[in-house]
Amino acid sequence: MHDTVDSSRRDGSDCPIFSFVSFLDGNTFDSTADLCQYNTQLAEMLSDEHLDILREVIFARDEEAFAELLYGDDVQAEMDAISNTLSHSEDPVVQREIVIMQRSAVRRFNEKCAAALRTLLAARGGLADAVQIAASQLERQIYEAGAAGINCP
Repeated sequence: MHDTVDSSRRDGSDCPIFSFVSFLDGNTFDSTADLCQYNTQLAEMLSDEHLDILREVIFARDEEAFAELLYGDDVQAEMDAISNTLSHSEDPVVQREIVIMQRSAVRRFNEKCAAALRTLLAARGGLADAVQIAASQLERQIYEAGAAGINCP
């Protein structure tokens, strides 16, 4: 499971680019904001019946667990806390430790998403097919909006 894809330079130092996995279809995103936008749009395209199956089978109706993977807020808060706690130091060792700790947080998040995706793929009621159809429709909408020079919501 990938937790970083690359790094970029910001303010003269390397900044890792993290890769967040969607538990709905396995797509990856460079930010939790992009992940959240995609997941919520995809979830909105599912029927109430399929959302109910998703909540029941994958999350045992635990809305906090559902929200954790849907929005990615918890992993982002953890990464921000790590950064805010240690970022005052210019020491390269401390900076490396920040990245290591953030990678661990992202890895734990992605492992939860991978487990949820495996459960989703094995779920009853046509859930996997419904998610795949919705994902294809969403990708088409995003592509068409991009081709028209319009920002997709």
